[in-house]
Amino acid sequence: MPLLKEVVYRLLKAGRVVYYGITKQNLCVRGRQHFRSGKDFDTIEKLVELDDVRKARLVEETLIRETRKAGVELLNKLPKH
Repeated sequence: MPLLKEVVYRLLKAGRVVYYGITKQNLCVRGRQHFRSGKDFDTIEKLVELDDVRKARLVEETLIRETRKAGVELLNKLPKH
């Protein structure tokens, strides 16, 4: 059985990023979970697949930091710095 890859993804609302995340799940399944939790978005988009969860987390955190530095408010709780 092939190993599942870590997918770095983003949620968009009207073409603007609102959230970054990582998952091993199918993106449709993960999107439904976000929708049920109340996140407001209209698109889920895969950015990259990686073999290592630490690398995926680093990509996610970098995207969050850089997007916030550009003045975009995200739904992500962490990282705040």
